[in-house]
Amino acid sequence: MSNISIYNSEKQTLTGISFLKDVSVQIKIRDIKDISEFNTQVGSMMLTIINHLGIKEAVSKIEKDDVKEMILMQFKHLSLDEVSYAFKLERYGVYRDKTDHFQLFNAEYVSTVLNKYLKWKVETRK
Repeated sequence: MSNISIYNSEKQTLTGISFLKDVSVQIKIRDIKDISEFNTQVGSMMLTIINHLGIKEAVSKIEKDDVKEMILMQFKHLSLDEVSYAFKLERYGVYRDKTDHFQLFNAEYVSTVLNKYLKWKVETRK
């Protein structure tokens, strides 16, 4: 799988409509076979998201593992690009209500943002 990109940061620069048109060719989390590459990409993506959110305290390994497990359980139909894009939309205030993270990056916060992304995705496609 080394020649197939499971996350491409350049896709984060696409407009909403262009991004949604690209989603069909993105590799879904459930289809990723290289667990090591998945862990590397998720770790890098989480670090970027946490920095963009302005969370000052280090996120514990327990919280990161919990977030990863939650994504694998509930959001494996998304791509890593979509997960990252969901947080971009949250930061940019695209969703109706902004979710306060209270300096916490945990499964509850992440699932709230990803559920808002799924609603945005359906509404935008209409």
